[in-house]
Amino acid sequence: MEELRKDAKTLAYANLFIPLVFMVLGIISLGSFVSNNMIDGIKYHVTFMVFAELLLYIFYFFFWFKFLESFRQSYQGSNTIIPAVNIAKVIMILKIVFMFFGIIVTIVAVTKRGGWPGNIITDEWGLYTEGTIKYIYIGLRVIVFALTSIMYFLLSESTERKSEMWFISLTLIALAIVTCVTDIKSEAYGWLILKYVYYILEFVFLYRIAQGYEFKGCKKQEITE
Repeated sequence: MEELRKDAKTLAYANLFIPLVFMVLGIISLGSFVSNNMIDGIKYHVTFMVFAELLLYIFYFFFWFKFLESFRQSYQGSNTIIPAVNIAKVIMILKIVFMFFGIIVTIVAVTKRGGWPGNIITDEWGLYTEGTIKYIYIGLRVIVFALTSIMYFLLSESTERKSEMWFISLTLIALAIVTCVTDIKSEAYGWLILKYVYYILEFVFLYRIAQGYEFKGCKKQEITE
């Protein structure tokens, strides 16, 4: 359990701040490269952000998979937590696919002859383009948030009813469903607020595990008892 607590604490901060740092770098990069020279500036911006994304998200995914392995080891035999861990791994794999697909499409878009007439998007999901290809992105996002709601439902089943973690889990389920239906990347202030509430609640969820919260259904605990 000690290893799980350390991994949960590291992930809590990484999960909250790595996407934030990436978006801040995107704002700085746009202001530095694109303001004076639109065509070349976009190419410089994309080049810079590709390197930033690869560097930052290597740590992001490393910390997630390390935490999930510790989670699995600590709750072997649980009928809810082990499936939740497996779903979380699928979610991370889909996010990796999204990230690399976005990088490749973005690089192709800005290097092709005639330039790219659409927008280059930089958000917590990474770097990607708008256009007809966006429906692939939307599909991946919908799948990820649908799986996320199932994952938190399974985790909620291993918490005490009406406990803090139970309420946090249910709220995360609701926010994941809302995101799945409405695509929270919209710039409307209401959706942006909900998006940040989601990340803060996920931070609290992970940090409570780091503080020693234990779920029900741990096979090791049952054997000891």
